[in-house]
Amino acid sequence: MVFFISILRITGHLLTFFSLFFVADLASAVSFKRAHTSVDLVTESQTIKAGQTVAVALTLSPIPHWHTYWQNPGDSGLATDIQWTLPKGFKAGGLAFPPPGIIRLNDIVNFAYDGPLTLLGSITAPADFDRMSTKGIGPILLKSTVSWLVCSDEQCVPEQADLALSLQPGDGKPEPAQAVRFAKARALLPQTVAWPSQFSVSQGTVTMHINWGVNKPTLVSAQFYPLTPAVLVNGAPQTLSVDGNSLWISAKALKSSKIPDSLSGVLTVKTSASAETEAFTLNSQLAPARLDVPANATPAQLTNSSDKPLGLFAAVGLAFMGGIILNLMPCVFPILSLKALALAKAGHSPAKAKNEALAYTAGVILSFAALGGLLLILRSLGQTIGWGFQLQNPWIVGGLALMIFVIGLNLLGVFEISTRFAGSGQSLTQKDGLAGPFWTGVLAVLVASPCTAPFMAGALGAAVVLPAIGGLMIFVFLGLGLALPFLLIGFMPALQRRLPKPGAWMLTFRKLLAVPMFMTAAWLGWVLYQQVGPATAATATTALNEQAYSETKLASLLADRKPTFVYFTADWCLTCKVNEHSTLHTDAVATALKKHGVTVLVGDWTRKDAAIAGTLAKYGRSGVPLYLYFKPGATTETPEILPQVLTPDAFVKTLGG
Repeated sequence: MVFFISILRITGHLLTFFSLFFVADLASAVSFKRAHTSVDLVTESQTIKAGQTVAVALTLSPIPHWHTYWQNPGDSGLATDIQWTLPKGFKAGGLAFPPPGIIRLNDIVNFAYDGPLTLLGSITAPADFDRMSTKGIGPILLKSTVSWLVCSDEQCVPEQADLALSLQPGDGKPEPAQAVRFAKARALLPQTVAWPSQFSVSQGTVTMHINWGVNKPTLVSAQFYPLTPAVLVNGAPQTLSVDGNSLWISAKALKSSKIPDSLSGVLTVKTSASAETEAFTLNSQLAPARLDVPANATPAQLTNSSDKPLGLFAAVGLAFMGGIILNLMPCVFPILSLKALALAKAGHSPAKAKNEALAYTAGVILSFAALGGLLLILRSLGQTIGWGFQLQNPWIVGGLALMIFVIGLNLLGVFEISTRFAGSGQSLTQKDGLAGPFWTGVLAVLVASPCTAPFMAGALGAAVVLPAIGGLMIFVFLGLGLALPFLLIGFMPALQRRLPKPGAWMLTFRKLLAVPMFMTAAWLGWVLYQQVGPATAATATTALNEQAYSETKLASLLADRKPTFVYFTADWCLTCKVNEHSTLHTDAVATALKKHGVTVLVGDWTRKDAAIAGTLAKYGRSGVPLYLYFKPGATTETPEILPQVLTPDAFVKTLGG
């Protein structure tokens, strides 16, 4: 009998010994897998001492195309929750959530996470834990029940897991193996700030004023996620404006009989000075009177948050391709024709062809670099401008129109330009030397700027948010693309031999070139009239029933879930006018717009308009044209950006046929 009792005692000690190892192993990590979610729970330290707080990380990893919810799930859903069963004296802190994303399904708007999510919690030991641990109480078992809702577009499934961890009495030092996991989770959590903030609700609009104390660089994205319920319409378009050290946010108010004394939530901000999104926890107090956005506040210059900004190499490549295609644009044709005439006149002298090609290239690249540098400098000083800004100046447009008109007269033989006039760029085909081809390049850039070739839009949009050196590289490669055809002709004898030989035909060809010159001059004259004449609403047609664009009007239409087409144009943008004539103002497009009940908003950028420039920047563009289609239920952040070259068939297909 004594033998069997001894065996039982030894067995009991062994079971206790191995159970301690098993429980201690739970401190490293405990995992559980449900049908749609994998769950992982881990403490930052395997030990704890009196009065210490140890962090706990709960990670949920749903299967692809399923999501879990923020602490305010939005129109539907359920926040993840953890309930602890702890030894006497131990306390658990609540879960800390990183900022969510917005998931839309028809009329339902949710604040959720469509990928792995780590939530941080905490466990605090009692103050007398040291005295208790000296009595040999052993490992501290931490039991928890985790519940969450995981959803796809078709269904939602509530899931639950019972998980246990253990902590040993000790010094409470963090485990090095967990350092990266907890550092990443903490970096994503909103920062608590003491920025003064107020809000008011009036006429169906919530207006927030946040004084963040310092001038923020250009905003790339920003979003306020409300924690206080029944104030904002979940997912309503948010209009953001900047006024010195302040940010103003306006959004549609939820119809409610009671307005709370405070509005709490999380503000996410990404600026051009940071590659990461910053998040801040805010508590805005009810203002004693109605808040109105100041008249001098400027729209925040946001890019489309759903699009990743172009990297430098991608932007440079697109700029180079855009420059090549720019050679084919109608506004550049007259200048290129003059250069072709000059190269033909040069004969087949290899040295002369190379020199003229290099001079022309230098004129193009230096002009693009100068214009781009000026644009970047003005943008850094707070000016809201974009590509083509020089043609918003009536003096430049008038001077350019006069110059091209004089060149046309010269090509007709009305008079000959003296050599002293070569520096102005108007003897570009008449004189020997390098001044002529150089100024041909300068003139080509000035006239090319109203045309936006495919691939240029994204590159020029990236240029204004990249560092200065990267931005200038984009303009340099844009110029290199424009100059490439003549650069190749200058350095490839085989191409030179294909040029026609000089002869009497050149006199006739020269007179023919006067026609596009006069047409260009007339077009610029019309642009000048639009700029200095009486202000009018944006160009529109009765068939399209166009309305002038404004952020408020767009936000109202989207809030009512109305399909909306927005396009930005300018009288000096020849590409815009070609698209309008060939596509937008055709019967087929007008019929399709009416069939689908699409409202058309047009933004006219002929004259300088900071609001339109800000909107262009919001969608990663620095010039016109820009075409946006908002499907029913879309927000200002989720439009379909149409190509810069439109066709009626493709446009009608975009609307749904």
